Amino acid sequence: MFVGQKSQETVVVGISNPCHLPYLQYGEDLLKLGYQLTHCANDEWSDKSLDICILSLEQVQSPPPAVISNLQTHDIPFIISLNDESPMENLTGHLQQAVGFLFGEPTLNQLALEIEVGLHIHRERTVHSRRVERVSTKIQNNRDIGVATGLLMAQTHLSALEVFAVMKRFSRNGRVRIAAVAREIINLFEQQHPDLSNEIKINDLHAWLLLQLKNWSEKDSKTES
Repeated sequence: MFVGQKSQETVVVGISNPCHLPYLQYGEDLLKLGYQLTHCANDEWSDKSLDICILSLEQVQSPPPAVISNLQTHDIPFIISLNDESPMENLTGHLQQAVGFLFGEPTLNQLALEIEVGLHIHRERTVHSRRVERVSTKIQNNRDIGVATGLLMAQTHLSALEVFAVMKRFSRNGRVRIAAVAREIINLFEQQHPDLSNEIKINDLHAWLLLQLKNWSEKDSKTES
């Protein structure tokens, strides 16, 4: 029993391997399962729309510029093809990058399974990377909001909760993300804005924020023009 793609879209599998013929012999059978094999010469990678590729270990260690450029630009996952003569001592550095490994001359079932598993691993990596990025962004946003709140507390008679409430209301009314407001306040402090000195100078925080929003809008308009 063979594995295969559940969707109707054909997965394009690029093969850049000096010993590519053992793989190409399964071309018709793999196509029935939803995988289209295509052999790529080193100067053809940028012309192919690949979903995944199979590279020999030698090409992973000393890849032609066109191959690496295509992999990086289009975020194409790769499977490393090994044989008994492959230099295993240099394999460690590529373990984290590859989504699978093929040894010798795989059977049709082994080849199809490795492609499917490789695609699944790549999808999981992509989702995980996005989640990590989102978490990092949220952490930084929270830090910025905390710093901005502290700066505004020092210039008003308000508590942290009161400052945050004003910032939140201003953000909602002005249709500006509160994290963006916080970052701009930090920027003003770093630029030594006179209202953010050691003395209390902000009597009406909401009105002050409205004035700053006007200044931000004017600054953005000048930048775009």
